[in-house]
Amino acid sequence: MPHGAPAPKIAGVAHWGATVRQHGNSYDEAYAFAVELAQRHGYRFLSAFDDADVIAGQGTVGMEILRQHPGPIDAIFVAIGGGGLGDLAIRYGYQRFQSDVMAAVVIVLIVLVQAMQSLGDRFVRRMSHR
Repeated sequence: MPHGAPAPKIAGVAHWGATVRQHGNSYDEAYAFAVELAQRHGYRFLSAFDDADVIAGQGTVGMEILRQHPGPIDAIFVAIGGGGLGDLAIRYGYQRFQSDVMAAVVIVLIVLVQAMQSLGDRFVRRMSHR
């Protein structure tokens, strides 16, 4: 994880027995370091979002919600910020409204939320270095 990663995130990963190594000041720097470590030591690198098993698991979340709640769903709130669950919102919006316009609106909202999170992360990093 990059330096400045949220303490609850670090604690959550450590809780499951992982050794948390912090490197760099951005996700990209930490990601590159993790890939390098995996190659150097023969570890399996498991991406939090770009992995077939992870994507399949996230896809089942949407199916489970729709199966358990067969009626109209007013809203599905999805944490966005590195995971693939945003796709759930897009698929449900399209399924419910059968509209490319709705899917486009959801995509724009996801991009805006991710941009806000990125700006927030940068702000926190700058403030923590003061």
